[in-house]
Amino acid sequence: MLLPREGDLGFWAAGWVVRVLESPMFILVPRLGTGNAEANKLLVYLLLFGLFIASAVVSCSEIRYTAFGRTKEAVVEKAMEQYYPGDTDKSRSTLHFDYILDDAGNKRHESDAVDYSWIQEHGPTVLGEDGHTIAVQYLAGTDSSRIAGHNHRWVMIPFGIVVLMIVVASVRFYRDFNEHQRRMAAQREE
Repeated sequence: MLLPREGDLGFWAAGWVVRVLESPMFILVPRLGTGNAEANKLLVYLLLFGLFIASAVVSCSEIRYTAFGRTKEAVVEKAMEQYYPGDTDKSRSTLHFDYILDDAGNKRHESDAVDYSWIQEHGPTVLGEDGHTIAVQYLAGTDSSRIAGHNHRWVMIPFGIVVLMIVVASVRFYRDFNEHQRRMAAQREE
């Protein structure tokens, strides 16, 4: 098992987990299921909010490509196959493409890398007939592009699930709040 070294992302994440466990908010966790319904609801809402922010950040790029991405042919400058050390077959190798994209008269030099298996599956639809062009999806006015079809739309699934959970929790909160208001009005009338 590899332990994270100082400066690694894993080291940072481990330190963050320790800080969360030592935080005052984490004290609410042992109270779950002990009858403190308000603390449970607060914790659930805070967790949903945290999950919403994290999943929104992760899926932001995919949402931008889905909403504003344009597809265009780009000229392949260089295509290079990269192997992992000790690999005897091409199963884990990647193809790295450097290409020139014309974005409204501006020549953009960009690159993307895909798995060898991905290019075998999608190559006929992405690579041009002459072998010197490739279909590229890009965001106009930015320096962001990728090979067309090389998406990670699955990262939007957790975002959708969290949004659905927030909608359900909000409806339940609204229903409970209205019930509380009715009870309070009935108590005042008595």
